Formats: sequence, C-alpha cells, structure tokens
Amino acid sequence: MLTKLVWAMCLWVIVAPIGWAKEKYVTAFIQVFPDGGCLLNQKAIQCDRVLPRLRAMHLSPGFSVLVAVDDAPYETVVTLLDSLRQNGIRDVFVMPPFQGTNPSKSIKHWVKFVVDGEINHPFQTAMISTERFKTWREKFILLPPSEFAFVDDLAKGRIGKGDCVKSAADLPLDLAQKEHRLLLFEHSDDRTQSCLLPRASTSCEFLSELGSLGNVRWSNEDLDAVRSVAGEIGCNVQQ
Repeated sequence: MLTKLVWAMCLWVIVAPIGWAKEKYVTAFIQVFPDGGCLLNQKAIQCDRVLPRLRAMHLSPGFSVLVAVDDAPYETVVTLLDSLRQNGIRDVFVMPPFQGTNPSKSIKHWVKFVVDGEINHPFQTAMISTERFKTWREKFILLPPSEFAFVDDLAKGRIGKGDCVKSAADLPLDLAQKEHRLLLFEHSDDRTQSCLLPRASTSCEFLSELGSLGNVRWSNEDLDAVRSVAGEIGCNVQQ
C-alpha cells in the first residue's frame, strides 16, 4: 500500500501543476477507478469524455499518457485504451496493476497467483483460464476446460483448508520480515474466492503440486510462468 501511495504521489507531482487552459501538457495521467469512473490530471471525468478532453488540451509534441488501472473494470480499461489507439495516441503506458488484471465479467473461470510480502520490486504474477483475454501484468496460461478443471479443483481444495490468513492477526508469529507468500484467487462463474497462504513453505508446496499435475499438459512457457511466481517466494518448482 505504501509503495502504491508513493507511486501515486510521484505522478501527482508530474501532472498536478499543469492547468487545463494555461499550460502545454507533456504527460497526461489517467486513473480508472473500480466504479468505472476516471480521473484526468487529478480532475474527475467520465471515462468516455477522456478522449475529447485530451483533444481540447494544449498537447506538447511527443506528449505521453500514463494510465493506472488498479482494480479497474476490464471493459472500461479496454474501451479507453482502444479509443486512445484508434485516435492516434500511441505513447500510452499502462502502469502494471499491483494485484494483476481484473478479468472481464464474461470470463467465467480463472485462477490467479499473486505474491504477497515486503515489496522491493514489482512481483511476478500469473493467471490461468480457459479463455484468452488481454492482461496488463500477468504471465497468461491458456488451458482447455478439461485440463483447467484439475487446476481449479486443486485451487478450491487449497482455499478450503482452514489455514488461510484472513487478517494480520492470523499471520504466524515467527514470520520472517522478508518472507513472501502466495495469494491465490479462484473464480468460478460469478464468484471469486481467495486464500493468502500462511508461509513460504506452504506456498511452495502448493506451487510444486500445481506443476506436477499429471493430467495437465504444461508447455515449457506454462511452467516458466508458474516458476516465475515460485521464484519470488523462493521455491524451486520442478515438473
């Protein structure tokens, strides 16, 4: 959370002194909120009004656009980015969301792996689904439904255990300061459930079991995605 606040403050310093009617813009900062609303250079605006507002601004040659999409609705983000691209605004940087992409509500089945712990760099994340969709941070694994079912069952079974961390009070007392753990999300139909595994060791056990599922035909790229998350926690995942 502190890292997110520092990042946001840095961006505020970049764009806050720039007035819509007085100065030429070098950078435009757009934030898309969970409710689907937008903020353009610290001023609230409907997301479908961002493009007309950009056109009306005094844009310097070579200006760029930064877009923050943490917890933002998938469709809103895609529509906004497509609108910018289709209207010739090419220098657009999407700030990687800390906990990864919020998939479209039309995507009925997915599992996501996020690393939790002391943040000293952007952690690797991964997502597995039966349908392909655009992501802004995760390494993406596409599986046929028959194989995804085994991953989903494994995730549900792990979430169903009674040791998931639900609050800071549930963290182990001897938890190392820099110990990283797996935050597991599972989505079926219209319900998302999650589990913060209590230790690095329990996280590694789950990821090793995931990589060893005999009924899933993992490609090398798939296993590399799982290992990239495992590596952040300190696991050595073998097939």
